[in-house]
Amino acid sequence: MSDSSPKLPASAEALLAMLRARAANSPPPPRQAPAAPPPEAKGELLAAFARNAREELRVTWDTLTGQDGQPRSFLSVRLWAQMHPGSWRPTQKGVTVRARELPELLAVLAGLVTRLEASSPGGLDGTR
Repeated sequence: MSDSSPKLPASAEALLAMLRARAANSPPPPRQAPAAPPPEAKGELLAAFARNAREELRVTWDTLTGQDGQPRSFLSVRLWAQMHPGSWRPTQKGVTVRARELPELLAVLAGLVTRLEASSPGGLDGTR
């Protein structure tokens, strides 16, 4: 049987030999540090809605201290993703609503619900 693999030029063979020698003499790559533990959910969890097997929409109420030292309450609606079983992380997809913005937001949402119920044949269930 003849060797059917193409013959490398001498310069390529020398380069390949040099790379193999370096790889044999170089230390293994450093191990990556273990992943940081998942962040703890903050605030009061008001609701969680499963989106699919790996995502859920969480609604929380929380208070933080502002730069002026005054407490600031807010509603957070954020998508959380499951990285592996038991480990959930918040994503960048979400919104924070200040407490003072809630009455107007609730009025807008109530109007939307009324409009959807009136215009959709199946009500809100028919809009999925």
